[in-house]
Amino acid sequence: MLSRRSVLGWSAASLGCGVWWGGPAAAVDASASDAARTAWQAWRAAHLDPSGRVIDNVQNGISHSEGQGYAMVLATAFEDREAFDAIWSWTQARLQVRDGDALLAWKWDPAQPEVPPDKNNASDGDLFVAWGLLRAAQVFDDDGYLLSAQPIARDLQQICVKPMPGRPNWAVLLPGAVGFWDPGTERATLNLSYAFHRAMRDLAQEFDLPRLALASATNRAITDRMSEFGLPPDWLDVWPSGMAPTKAKWPVFGYEAMRIPLFETWSGRSAAPAVRRAAILYADDIDTGMAETGTPTRASLSGSDILERSSDPGYSALRAIALCSYGAPAGPDGPDYLRTPFVAEQNYYPATLHMLAMAANLEVGLQCTRA
Repeated sequence: MLSRRSVLGWSAASLGCGVWWGGPAAAVDASASDAARTAWQAWRAAHLDPSGRVIDNVQNGISHSEGQGYAMVLATAFEDREAFDAIWSWTQARLQVRDGDALLAWKWDPAQPEVPPDKNNASDGDLFVAWGLLRAAQVFDDDGYLLSAQPIARDLQQICVKPMPGRPNWAVLLPGAVGFWDPGTERATLNLSYAFHRAMRDLAQEFDLPRLALASATNRAITDRMSEFGLPPDWLDVWPSGMAPTKAKWPVFGYEAMRIPLFETWSGRSAAPAVRRAAILYADDIDTGMAETGTPTRASLSGSDILERSSDPGYSALRAIALCSYGAPAGPDGPDYLRTPFVAEQNYYPATLHMLAMAANLEVGLQCTRA
């Protein structure tokens, strides 16, 4: 039986996990790679319009910069240039329409196809789109993609990276250009899952963006600090005098923060405090036998209360990444809770998280999500 004690006793190093930074470095099971490529084709058929538009079926068929960026990164992971070019072409035409900068409007609504209903950006969407373009230059051996990535990364640093309240020599990545910074109270509202450290580091290094690199380091330190006391929250307010979960939103580990262990692992930080906290949450849930009713998707920050569950396998894939990253036995003889077959008929969000988990699994070499 898996238990809190067993999670705490595992060592990520004991898995012999390789870290991918700039190119696939770790050997993985060939069957896992074949299964992931098959899943990519199924995901394409279910969630990607031939025009290059990723469709969020739960939100009335809208598209957003996050989904476009995720899909661009996935297309590079599975070396699918046809899909990549279609996704980027649609994104550039429909979302890169803000005045005065290269960032993306976060939302496109088929009910208002000519003009995005909200031209505010979402920094995670911008980050993934820029990183996808950077990866495309490497994977498809075409430096032309860098010409598109550089202004997005530059403007992301210029517009969404601000000094950390109370610590002017540090910096934070705001979730968007508007609505997340109160100059009167010097309060910043952060979404810690938006700061995907590997993407920020890669872009900062490629385009010489030191403040983006500093924001990556700061957001990482904040996430580590919050994870010392419990699970990291979906949203966090930071003032000069301290930080606390955002009062205007539920203080939970939910649909936003659940991505943090995946992104930490993909960034080479499988032993990060947030991964440990999530692994303990999932391990305790498995011990109670309640995991059979679904994977936790919203939990109190203490981890003592599971507020919502889902049977979608995409969330189970995130659970597998957290447990395996922190040391759960992987490979063909691993436990059943690491068995997360891809189901294309999942809604957009869990299906896409599932694909990201599979891509990270292959690139880092954990073999955590088995078909």
